Amino acid sequence: MEDCNTTLQALEIASNRLNWYIGLSIFTAFSSIIAIYIGIKNNRKNLENTNKNHAEQLEKSESRHKELFDESQKQLTANHDWNRRSYSISYLGQAIDKIQKIRGELNELTSKVPIKGNDNNKVSFSDRFLRKNALTEEEIHDWICEWDNNQKAFVKAKPDGTDFKLTKNGDKIRILLINLLNTYESIGSAMQNGVLDEEVVRSLMKGPIIANYKFFILYIKHLRSKHGSKNAGKNFRNLHRIINPKKAKALRAKTDEN
Repeated sequence: MEDCNTTLQALEIASNRLNWYIGLSIFTAFSSIIAIYIGIKNNRKNLENTNKNHAEQLEKSESRHKELFDESQKQLTANHDWNRRSYSISYLGQAIDKIQKIRGELNELTSKVPIKGNDNNKVSFSDRFLRKNALTEEEIHDWICEWDNNQKAFVKAKPDGTDFKLTKNGDKIRILLINLLNTYESIGSAMQNGVLDEEVVRSLMKGPIIANYKFFILYIKHLRSKHGSKNAGKNFRNLHRIINPKKAKALRAKTDEN
């Protein structure tokens, strides 16, 4: 009987210990799960903070790079503008020298031409320019074409043609006039393509551009209508419009009326 009681007590003790171990294991497992959950949560929070800090650093870095890039672009733009202004001054200086040289040659040749065959009636290119009105095709023909012996009409180059025979220096005068126009054409082309600085062109050549376009506008129309040069003076016209749009519009309306 005593052995049976002893056995029952042993079994009870063993059962209690087993229950305790089971409870402890469950508690330990539960504690581990909680610890893992807390660890995961902390790790996630740390990762979010790390990502946030990284994003902030990246944003600051990008902002700084943008500032440096903008500063670099501004410097490049400033250098480009300075170079373009310097080139414009040099280019226009050469163009002005060329224009003055052509005018000198024109003065020398035209001052010797008897207008309408009259030796007492001679006018140089510059003297005609000072009248401040447009040069007509008839006046150009007076400079470059040969008059008949009776001084009543220009000599025809061919019996069945409308072209007139040029004088000894007539072709030289015609080429010089075209070269003078082409010089302004080149300035206009360079201006439209952004090669020349507009303010520099306006500062150095506004007056000559306006005066010369007004002077040559009828001759330009003559080249287009009578000589098949449809684009004659196109860049010169656009240059004139850019430099002084109000006067360009008024002059265009006035010549269209003629």
